[in-house]
Amino acid sequence: MARFGFVRPGKDPGARTLSGWGSVVIDLVKRNRNHTISYDLRPKLWSRLAATDVIARLADSDVVLYFGHGDKGRWLGPDPLDPLLDVTNAAASQGNIVIAIACWTSDSLGPACAGRRARAYLGFSDELAWAPTQQRRFGMAVADALAVFINRGESIDSARERLEQAFSDLRDSFKGPDRNQRDANIAWLAADWNARHIMLHGSSVATA
Repeated sequence: MARFGFVRPGKDPGARTLSGWGSVVIDLVKRNRNHTISYDLRPKLWSRLAATDVIARLADSDVVLYFGHGDKGRWLGPDPLDPLLDVTNAAASQGNIVIAIACWTSDSLGPACAGRRARAYLGFSDELAWAPTQQRRFGMAVADALAVFINRGESIDSARERLEQAFSDLRDSFKGPDRNQRDANIAWLAADWNARHIMLHGSSVATA
């Protein structure tokens, strides 16, 4: 049995889109009786997440999934001066498999977490992109790729491979049978970009 944690900080449109993708993954975990959800950190009405909220809970999970904004060394919260996780407190991720559906964080934060005993860190080494009118399909691609890691005990490296394949399939779909759909050109370019920038640090054989 694995304990899952979720961090979904955003209130702006892009962060709300990513939070919605996280909701689909949360439903996957809830349907699996072998796992529990230890926390789902997101802003409440008239409040916002702070670094202290996140750092205090990371020890309560075995797998933590972040859906929000990021840059090379940080999970970005509402206050740019108060990142939710960064290279200076990466040790808080110790013992976790970290999956970050966010821009850039696998560039510097991923290695920092893996170097401070996170079991693995899976994320993106550049911008995470999607077509505005096709955001649901991008979110489903992420959820479908993570489903086997969650439900069948496959390794985090298998999740990386499935995530790459999911975006490659999305690219091929928007270049082929779905090329007449709205924003198809943006969608296939975004999917191709995402597939090329997925990066794993730490143990490739770690499982939930």
